[in-house]
Amino acid sequence: MYSEIEAGYCIQEIPDKNLGSIVIEYFADTVTCVDKLRFWKEIDFKKKFAAECGIKPEDVGMVKTMLFSYLQEGREHYFLASTLAEKQIDYHELRVELGLSGAEAQSINRTLSDSTIEAVLGKKRGAVSPLLIPEYLQKLDAIYFTRDLMDDAAQFPGKKYDLPRSVTVSEFWNAATLFNLLQQKSPRYKRSGSFEKEMGIATWKVKKIDQEKAGYSYLFGGTTITYRGQEYQLTNPPMKREGVDRKRKQIMCTAFPISQTAEWKIQYEYTDQGKKRVLLPITYEHLEQLLPP
Repeated sequence: MYSEIEAGYCIQEIPDKNLGSIVIEYFADTVTCVDKLRFWKEIDFKKKFAAECGIKPEDVGMVKTMLFSYLQEGREHYFLASTLAEKQIDYHELRVELGLSGAEAQSINRTLSDSTIEAVLGKKRGAVSPLLIPEYLQKLDAIYFTRDLMDDAAQFPGKKYDLPRSVTVSEFWNAATLFNLLQQKSPRYKRSGSFEKEMGIATWKVKKIDQEKAGYSYLFGGTTITYRGQEYQLTNPPMKREGVDRKRKQIMCTAFPISQTAEWKIQYEYTDQGKKRVLLPITYEHLEQLLPP
């Protein structure tokens, strides 16, 4: 017991070794991921916990989950988004993957009261996670696992992530395993989709160019696509071989959210900086493969 107190935590149970989930209790209250990451550093948690689990310290992570509200036809709706503790949630990604309209996206609110969090989730602040009982799951439009989280889980398949039960107790799960289990229970659990499977072409706009000079054969700027109930006009997408940019982020295709009038006239959304833009994981190669003969 004394060694556990000195360590700062203890393993309570391993509910199912086949699933790889582990429940631990911390000997300190932490409400935010910043608090918990600071506590981890103080007690050298990653190194100690990894040794007990037989994994590398870099395979110990943390999931941050936030409750959001938005307005749909004047009514307040709610969803959860889960990402890596050290990452910010991308509102453009939320809009695209949850199929929100421009007005719905503009109404997204993350500054919700403690009483609202408890009423919607049955949890206190500091215990918010994607682990929900059916009564509260039905109050949400979606529980979304972000691209950052699922990409990290794919890159580190043995990684275990902290998901809080309370301000002192957490479950550790593999994110991919957990998502698959939760999605089997409810379609409200969502992740970034596969554009190659879900994207539809609304209208093609293709210009053939000199492949030897440009390095590619077509320009696709102006092509319109549909994805999860919304429509977008593309700029020319990047080639897959370009890989990542200088910030080591995956290169994405810039697109404009649009709507069309009864006369088929395209209407754009505008901000103070000009046309509203989003980033879509679409590559030149994929569009080239979809070209009609």
